[in-house]
Amino acid sequence: MRKIWIAAVILTVMLMGSGCAKEALEEDIAEVEEENKAELWTEEDEQELYNLYVQINNEMIGQVGDAIGEYFYHVEYQEEFSVLDDAYTCFLVSDSFFGNLDRAEELLEKKEEHLEVDKAYLALSPVARELGEALNEIYEYTDEKTFLEDDFVKGKELHKKFFAYCTEYETLGTTFVEELQELADKRREENLAKIKEDGYEISAALIQMIATAQEIQEEILKQGIEEDAKLLELDTEALKPLCDRYREEIATVNAYLKDSEALEKEGLPTSSVSYKTFQEEAKNSLKELDAIFENVAQQKQPSTYEANNQFTIEGTLTGFYSKVSRMVDDYNQIIK
Repeated sequence: MRKIWIAAVILTVMLMGSGCAKEALEEDIAEVEEENKAELWTEEDEQELYNLYVQINNEMIGQVGDAIGEYFYHVEYQEEFSVLDDAYTCFLVSDSFFGNLDRAEELLEKKEEHLEVDKAYLALSPVARELGEALNEIYEYTDEKTFLEDDFVKGKELHKKFFAYCTEYETLGTTFVEELQELADKRREENLAKIKEDGYEISAALIQMIATAQEIQEEILKQGIEEDAKLLELDTEALKPLCDRYREEIATVNAYLKDSEALEKEGLPTSSVSYKTFQEEAKNSLKELDAIFENVAQQKQPSTYEANNQFTIEGTLTGFYSKVSRMVDDYNQIIK
């Protein structure tokens, strides 16, 4: 079964830089805005646009990717409509995805000089919107079980409409996430260097831990392991140094998060429900990696079912990616 695949990693937003020097950076932005208030495009606009790109990237990997994967788990990936099993269904793409597309386009109308990532986004946006809307039409049709009444007549029409966007979405989506990844890597390095220089040890540890999880994802993709069907081909020896480092960084972060005084000093919340879920997802992502190593060592092919439960450990790439995704979502909530 062939599916749409966009090789991308979950990214972190940079709200006022990193969350650690939030107040100082808010003051810096205010000064810049005052100096450039006559200008059409501000640094705050650039920051907002970048964060929207990150959210769109993460939604493409997350909810949109899940919706596409679920559909093609039950329907053959081909132009002609062919149902594979009785559980014909699809997931819903939320309003937030379309809202982020809208806001990014609004901002780009103000921006005079477009970067490569901006150009890639402008090419992708209309296709992503059409594909998302087509998925939601399929969701409504399958959720209401209308296909039982019309013998899949509308299902064939919706499939034709949806499938027409798939190849273009994959191509344009890949270009966009590659351009964004390059920009994100540069920003992350600059951000990490700055907060280390300013002495924000906890913030630096959080960013470094997430960066290592992303490096693990990147290494897996570099090996050409794009889905769980290829899992047993994974070179775990090449991955081991990164995984060992990730394990150590998780332990370091967990120790830091117990220090309320240090958290407060860096402008981070001293109590947040996101800390608990962040730590839980980090722990489970590590367990998922250990299980992946075990599956590869034993040449045991894991379940191919896509909808991994966040509380189960299956030793799959899907499981690892989903846990890292939720961990990053929690981090983004913490630094708001």
